[in-house]
Formats: sequence, C-alpha cells, structure tokens
Amino acid sequence: TACTPGGAIDICRSVQYCGSCDAGFSPAPNMQYTCMYGFRSSSGCLPGYADCNQMSTDGCEVRTSSDVNNCGSCNTPTPANSVSACINGVPRLSSCLAGFRDCNGIAQDGCEIDILNDIDHCGGCTSTYTPPLHATYSCVAGQFVTGECIVGYQNCDNIASNGCETNILSDINNCGGCGYPPPLNVDNATCVE
Repeated sequence: TACTPGGAIDICRSVQYCGSCDAGFSPAPNMQYTCMYGFRSSSGCLPGYADCNQMSTDGCEVRTSSDVNNCGSCNTPTPANSVSACINGVPRLSSCLAGFRDCNGIAQDGCEIDILNDIDHCGGCTSTYTPPLHATYSCVAGQFVTGECIVGYQNCDNIASNGCETNILSDINNCGGCGYPPPLNVDNATCVE
C-alpha cells in the first residue's frame, strides 16, 4: 500500500497517520483531532468532556456530565452545603447538609442559609421570632438567645422572652436598677437620670 495522499493510507487527512506513515500517534484521552494537509491539530473535547486544567497532555480529563466540581462546564460545582449530584451536566440538589436550608428555592446556589447562626433565618427559613425589647439577641445552634440589655434598661421581671422591659432611668420602683424604690415617706418621688 502506498503512503501517499489519497492512497490506502491518506497522510493528508487520516488522524492516525497524519503527515507520516508511522502509526505511533497516541491521542490524549477524550480529545478530538483533525488532520488537514498532513498537519494534526486538536479540535476540542468529545461531547461531555472538558479540559479543565488546560494541560493538553492529559486531554479532556473531566467528564462534565457527572463531575460534581465541574458540572456541565469547568469550575461549576454542584450546589453548596448539600448532598447533590451532577446528572447529564445539570446540578441536582438532593438534600441539604445539617444546619443548612434552601430558603430561596434556587437549586443552583444550593442550601444557602445557615439556620444555626443566621439571625434572619434562625432555626428555619421563616423566622417568627419577636426580638426582645431593649436587648441584643443572636442565633445560637438554631435558637434565639437574648443577650445584654441596652443602656438604661434592665430585665427586672426575669422573663427573657419580654427582654429588658424596665427603664431604670424613669421607673420609680426600679430607679437606677431593679428593685430600687424611692425612700419611704417621700411624697411625689421621681426617678431622674
């Protein structure tokens, strides 16, 4: 068999024998090639694969139809904070990791809310918490926790749910602090800052 253009082995168009009768060509994995006039070149990746590390020696190393870190294309991870999969190049959210929820209903951004620490979503996507009066508060382990009273207020009834209800700068029975009533036998006493 002659090794000539148009012959039994076409060195001008055959990818395997491009430019040479030597059949020693080893294609990189999942890479497509063309041969034009005896010059071999890469024409991209096979469908469903990508060259995410940009190293031609290992070819198209990523299967984008199922890779959870390169789902559909390079550097496209499956949804965050979730148990998820990449099915046919499309990220699919199965469930959220403990302490996280998909509150906006957009699967692509995953389980975006930390319900254990997020003050606006403490314990779940919708918060029914009424903040305590005149006190700081936070979300700890999915539960609202009342913090310190702001200056001028105290929790004189020791009920955390109603916060720091007493203004110790004006309350005559708790003037300056809880349980400090005016002196006995003083008519028309007032509490002044």
